[in-house]
Amino acid sequence: MLFSCKYDNEKDLYPDNSCITIDMSYNNNISTILQDYGCISCHNTINPQGGVNLEGYVQTKIWVDNSRLAKSINHNGASPMPKDQAKMDSCDIKKIESWISDGARNN
Repeated sequence: MLFSCKYDNEKDLYPDNSCITIDMSYNNNISTILQDYGCISCHNTINPQGGVNLEGYVQTKIWVDNSRLAKSINHNGASPMPKDQAKMDSCDIKKIESWISDGARNN
């Protein structure tokens, strides 16, 4: 008898575990992601494009609470972000989603 492995490729056998989403911190992780993708350059206190200000925890939390941040970064909604660009890296999206699901604390 011949048996085969249910996995067709190496990625299924050895998934990438490098995306750590445990214990995400606004100050150490989330604000850095928002800065790295240029979110703050367009959505800040001085120039809140589309009326969206993501500069600082208090302003970001508004968009977390109304679910628009998660929808935008997942390209599910009226305003997919980053605008006119590909979605954020899936790991960065997972980090933001983890932070949100853990209560989006100011830590």
